[in-house]
Amino acid sequence: MSLFVQSQFTIPYFIQDGAVLQRNAVMEWNGKAKPLSTIIIKTGWDKSEFVVQSDSLGRWSYPINMGSEGGPFVIQFQNEKKEISVDNIYLGDVWICSGQSNMEWRPNQGLSSGMEIVKSYSDDQLRFFTVPRNACSDEQPTIKSTWQAATPSSNFNFSAAGFFFGKMLRDSLKIPIGIINATWGGTKAEHWMQEETLQNNNDFSNLLSDYKYGVKGEQLHPFSTALWNGMIAPLTSQPITGVCWYQGESNAGDPLLYAKLLPSLISSWRKAWKKDFPFYIVQIAPFDYDIAIYASMTREAQRLTALNDSLSGLVVTTDIGDLKDIHPLNKEAVGERLARVALAKHYNIDLPYSGPMLDSVQKESDKLILTFKFLQFPKDTFLPLNCFRIAGEDGVFREANAYLEDNRVWVSNPAIQEPQYVRFAFESGDLPNFVNEHGLPASPFRTDPFEMNLPPK
Repeated sequence: MSLFVQSQFTIPYFIQDGAVLQRNAVMEWNGKAKPLSTIIIKTGWDKSEFVVQSDSLGRWSYPINMGSEGGPFVIQFQNEKKEISVDNIYLGDVWICSGQSNMEWRPNQGLSSGMEIVKSYSDDQLRFFTVPRNACSDEQPTIKSTWQAATPSSNFNFSAAGFFFGKMLRDSLKIPIGIINATWGGTKAEHWMQEETLQNNNDFSNLLSDYKYGVKGEQLHPFSTALWNGMIAPLTSQPITGVCWYQGESNAGDPLLYAKLLPSLISSWRKAWKKDFPFYIVQIAPFDYDIAIYASMTREAQRLTALNDSLSGLVVTTDIGDLKDIHPLNKEAVGERLARVALAKHYNIDLPYSGPMLDSVQKESDKLILTFKFLQFPKDTFLPLNCFRIAGEDGVFREANAYLEDNRVWVSNPAIQEPQYVRFAFESGDLPNFVNEHGLPASPFRTDPFEMNLPPK
């Protein structure tokens, strides 16, 4: 960057060397200059020139129409005799990958697969931006970080799931891809939500009790709204394509509350960006939680949130969990499954993206027969299945004999002559084997209407 700048002349923080900016969007650019002065902006993708006047306080703002994908471009800002030239800009699709430690997890912490790809992959049109940890009492206007192209070194220190997600998008779409990593291990959904959202919902009011007690900076343990203020709010000034979200372990102590928090978080983020963008959710993986039903109900909250939102999607991880480690190391599968959802649902590419999803339940004698969407094995396929349980009207669930035949799942138990309800992968230690013909796993589910009165742990 050739930089000649006086103290009054500033440009948006996200306009920096090596950035990926959202294609086909209108982006509000603003900064400061000498009061009542003229700023000239030149955009390389369309050779346009814009003349902007700063106000009496030196503030300037202008909406810029971003072009279609391409680059590298140069953007020039000129104020009187001073000039800022920003180089190596690409226009493409920008995605945020956010959540807690499983999204934060870097290849340098260990992977069970994909490490050779991490160590060898380079692509100047896949670029990463890591948001530094920053817990703040008030919304921040900027983030101090820089963009990096995908190289073995940058891959190794970036979100592993984010890397594999971005790589698959880049390889499939052949357009520039920017991945923003905004994560903090051990955090709850409310840490990533606006104060206004929590204040305006009676279910969340008690979550603000610890709000604003502390100081700004990474050393502060996150509190409600703190990570929204310091790590997400500054991003809302730049358009994005969508969000990938891997979080929930820290909210598993109160899954009924999480079932309300997660949809509220999604709607509030869309409101802040003024755009209904895709929001893809990774279910928490199997782990030996103290009380299994808490984790099961958290997965149910994630499944139902995705099911009830046409722009959302769900990534299931029941087949890649580790009962002894809350951080399963197969982040390659997580990233690629996220990319499958995005490619199918957002980019309208015909490829498998979902495991079996329950469609109907019928009773036949002493058996329940389940049909599923996204399940199409060859007709003669027969598979024994595990982790299914059934119950009669008494609601006492017992292990079921379960098998797949003719793309239907049959479940029964000789002790239950009148089965009514079925649950799948809802108990401690469950590592289910139910996947479809593409190897994509079924989400845990239940068909019973029983209310789960689960007090916080």
